[in-house]
Amino acid sequence: MKLLLLLFVLSSVFAYAQKEKPVPISRQPVDQERLTIYRTFLASYLEKDSKTSLNISQTTAPFPSRDYDAKGCMAGFRPDDLKVSEVHFFGADAFPGNHLVDPKRYKVHDPGDAIKQGQTIDKAVHEGFVHALFSFSEIVFDPSHTHAAFSYSFFCGGLCGHGATVVYELNDGRWQSSSRICGFWIS
Repeated sequence: MKLLLLLFVLSSVFAYAQKEKPVPISRQPVDQERLTIYRTFLASYLEKDSKTSLNISQTTAPFPSRDYDAKGCMAGFRPDDLKVSEVHFFGADAFPGNHLVDPKRYKVHDPGDAIKQGQTIDKAVHEGFVHALFSFSEIVFDPSHTHAAFSYSFFCGGLCGHGATVVYELNDGRWQSSSRICGFWIS
């Protein structure tokens, strides 16, 4: 019995130690170079003429190193390039026409819940999209600083959302989307 109790305690301690520690939020906002990359992505994501506005997390998330693929999408990046020591916040004017929200307090409108409560599918999905949470990870750079990778997420409920890790390239002084996408998900 004592052995079982000891094993339980040790496994609990091990499990606790394995949990990722929260990454602190920097006192500095996202720098201009990274903000330019995020804005370039959003311009293509929203299609320039779109009147859609997003509810964007006011803070970045750590880069999801689980998407590391040294021979594919993340070619040229080293495991150490993906480590971030802090996340950043966006200034109030970071994404004109969109809304910055606190991801810890913001509540999405899950279409599945709305449908269960009798709302039509079209209305539930529309409300889900309008009240979705869009978020970015930190941007990481390869050693040559010519490739930048980050993840994005559009989350509107348990079965409503999508995201991916994308890679941008520096060409003639401008950051542009590459054809590299990894870790794409949809629900």
